[in-house]
This record gives sequence, C-alpha cells and structure tokens, in this order.
Amino acid sequence: MIIPWLVGALLYLWFVSIKESGTSILLAPRHPFIVIIEAIRHYPIALCYMGFFALPLGLGIIWQIIKKHTGWNHQLSNMLLGFCIVSFLSFGLPTLLYQLRPVEWLKQFPYRMPLLTFDYLYDLAVGNPHLQDRYPLPPMQIGEVWWIITFASVVVAGLFWISSAQLFRSIWSLHAETTHFQAETKQRLFLVIWFAVALTIIFSPWRPSVDDRLLMPGLEPFILMLAYELNRFRHRVALKIVGTGTILLYTFSVLGLQNHFAWNLAVSEAQNKLINTYQISPGMIRGTDTFNGWYNSDKYMQIYNTKDFWQAGLTGLGPWTFDNQFIITSLDALEGYRPFEQFNYFTWLGMKHQAITVFKRDQNSN
Repeated sequence: MIIPWLVGALLYLWFVSIKESGTSILLAPRHPFIVIIEAIRHYPIALCYMGFFALPLGLGIIWQIIKKHTGWNHQLSNMLLGFCIVSFLSFGLPTLLYQLRPVEWLKQFPYRMPLLTFDYLYDLAVGNPHLQDRYPLPPMQIGEVWWIITFASVVVAGLFWISSAQLFRSIWSLHAETTHFQAETKQRLFLVIWFAVALTIIFSPWRPSVDDRLLMPGLEPFILMLAYELNRFRHRVALKIVGTGTILLYTFSVLGLQNHFAWNLAVSEAQNKLINTYQISPGMIRGTDTFNGWYNSDKYMQIYNTKDFWQAGLTGLGPWTFDNQFIITSLDALEGYRPFEQFNYFTWLGMKHQAITVFKRDQNSN
C-alpha cells in the first residue's frame, strides 16, 4: 500500500523541480481560511454527492426502517439527525460567516446547495458546458425541488455513516474478546477504508475545486455498504423501491448521455466544416474548450510563455482562443454577431430538435 504514496511523492518532487507543470500542486497558496472552509465542507459535500446516486438504495433501507425490519432505535435516529444538522451547517458555513463579516471571498462558495455547483451536477447535469455560452440554463431544470433531493441525499449519506459507525463499534467490542473477525466484518472494514482514502486523496489545498468525476472511486464502496444493509432483511417492497428507483435513475442517465452525444456531434460537425470547407483558421474560432485546446494550445503556450492550464484564458475570449470572429453556441442570438450557419440535432430530453448555431462577427459592430 505504501508504494503509490512513494510514487506520488517522487512525482511531486519532480513537478516542483521542473517548474513547468500546470497541475494544482504548483498553484500559489490560497487564503488559509478558504482552505479551512473547503476542508470542513469536503466530506459532507462528497457524502451528499454519493447519497444522490445511491438514492434508490437509501429509499429501500428507509422503507425497512419504517416497517421496523432493521432494529432501528432512538439512538440511531439521533445520530442520523445530528449528521444531517452538521452537514447542512457545513453547506451554509460560508453564508453564515458572510453574515457575521461580509468578506468578498466568502461569496465564491455555493450559497444554495452543493449539488448545484458547476463542478458537480449543475441542476440536472445536462447541456453544453464546453461551449462559449457555458453554463446557460440547462435544457431541464427542477429549481427548488433540489432542496428535497439534497435533504434525501444527506439522509442516505447519514445511513452510510451510521453503518460505518456501527461497524467500528462492533470491531472495538469484539477486539476486547478476540482478535479474529468474520470475513464479512473484514470486507466491510475494507470498504470503509477504501471510501475514506478515495475521498481524502482528492482534496488539495492548492486546488480551487474538486471535480465530480474525482469522487467516482468512492462511490463503489459507498453503494456496497448500503447494499449490505438492505440485504440484511430483503423486504419485498423495499427491493421493489430500489429496482424502480434504479430504473428511473439510469433511464434519465441514458437520456442525458444521448443529449451530450447529440449536441457534441453537431458542434464537431460545425467546427470541422469551418476548417475544412470554409478554410477558417482555428485561431479565429471560439468552439469547444477541447477544440481550441487541440488546435491552439501549442501556439498559445509559445506566445504567452506558459504551460499552466489555469492560464488558458489570458486573452479573455475563452480557453486557448486568439480571436472570436466565429462563435459556436446554442444561443439563438448573439450581440454583435450575425448567424452564419445552423446545425440541428435531436435530443431525447423532451424529444425535440435543437440547434447549434455558428455566429460570425458583424463587420458593422464596434
């Protein structure tokens, strides 16, 4: 287990020595209070994120609790309530601190719910976050319903926390009598350690945020721990709730994935046609971040003498963008630009046609 940590230490020393990497470990230190607040909020937010994807399992377990099939008691209810209170306090900590002392950097934290930040779900996590109009209103929105979903996600995360606490309590009590544990106990202990390590190693004091994809390695042990709790009693209705919820969650995931592929294909067609048919230089196109990075990043790094990923927007026109004479967007209109060509696609979200438009800068605009 120590080998990966040694390799990581060697890579860190190498990155520091070459002074060229754009990785987060070489960013300038941030305000210590920002780091402290993010460290406090990291685990509750990550647990809430896990709870969202495990909602079907959690609802099944809650049904078994309601039907008194799990040995639930007042002590566990108090533990769950305490977990929820601490989690929501951590979510609202920056806002509470801002009320006491209105410091500008406190505004950078999400003020509503952690699942709605740009690096997490951003409402229903559908749309085109890599275009010039990044983070417009998503094609599907549920607004204040997120309060219910966030609360439910925190409750599911609390079930995981209680299961972990009970595991350590049983290990502690058994350790006084014997040093031999059942295979089942060892397996669950391994899952909890796996989860804790997966969430700990992705937090960096130098990095301004944690991308949601980095949380994925912790989702597997989270779900397996909850599946163990559900499997202890296997109430028939609870299993139906889990099955139905899983089908609904994965159905929406498939719809969202098709939407992503559809608009991405339309954008790729637009970008390729500008280059190959109209012979437009990539340096004059504001396309997707990946497009501009692929075609312009080498020249960009030479001109601005940087290899730092976080300095990709020095022109103020978008990542690795030199000129925005042509802009590819899902917007219907763009001030100072006129429509050049439109590319249609069909999305399963709403079962309707959408359009990606290429705008060209109007020569008459200032």
